[in-house]
Amino acid sequence: MSRGFTLLEILVVMVIMGLVASLVVVNFAQDERSELSDEAERLRLLMEYARDEAILQGQTLAWSLDKSGYQFARLDGQDKWVAISDEPFRRRKLAPPLYARLVSVNAAAATPDSAILFFPSGLNQAYELELVLKSSRVTLTGDALGRVRIIPPAKT
Repeated sequence: MSRGFTLLEILVVMVIMGLVASLVVVNFAQDERSELSDEAERLRLLMEYARDEAILQGQTLAWSLDKSGYQFARLDGQDKWVAISDEPFRRRKLAPPLYARLVSVNAAAATPDSAILFFPSGLNQAYELELVLKSSRVTLTGDALGRVRIIPPAKT
């Protein structure tokens, strides 16, 4: 009598393997809203940390945005902004189609060279910025005391 697997046993194993593989793929593939929420939370924490660092170091810090991402900077001895390359304030790139847009600083419309300043006094500029990914967007607002709030994603 020969030993082996029946066609039914092989099909059952293949179905189980297919289900497991599909669950793994679903768990690894982030949807756009969770990716956007993760980036918003990362940025919120960095902004709050920048406020704390400005107070602790007694030094003004700035956050600025360009087409490929954002960075933090500090003033050097000659009152020139120097990008910070150390963690956690290193330059961060935003992978397309994710992008950021600074909406306003101190209740005035932002310009391409606007920056958010974090002062050693603990009083900061109020601001609003958006993170956008495909059809979802999230807004971050910062108040004069440095508290950052995330306004939940909205469909565009």
